[in-house]
Amino acid sequence: LVGFAHTDAQDTNLVRREAFYNIPAHNLLSVSVTYTLDAWLVQAYCNNCADSTYIAAVQSENAWNNVLYGNPRNYGVRVRRTF
Repeated sequence: LVGFAHTDAQDTNLVRREAFYNIPAHNLLSVSVTYTLDAWLVQAYCNNCADSTYIAAVQSENAWNNVLYGNPRNYGVRVRRTF
């Protein structure tokens, strides 16, 4: 399974117009391969396969401004058995 997600640029504040409140557009690619046999499932996966650095959110509270970055590339294997 191949997943592609595009998030368009966002303006997170309708009042203030500084560039800080703009989140640039970004693309994410995810891939997974699943094998099932009887009650077993084995899945290899990769999220954010291109290891894109992107801003997921901008937060301004009191005198603090925070930029929250999205998750870096992560990958692994899942094994599941149903009873």
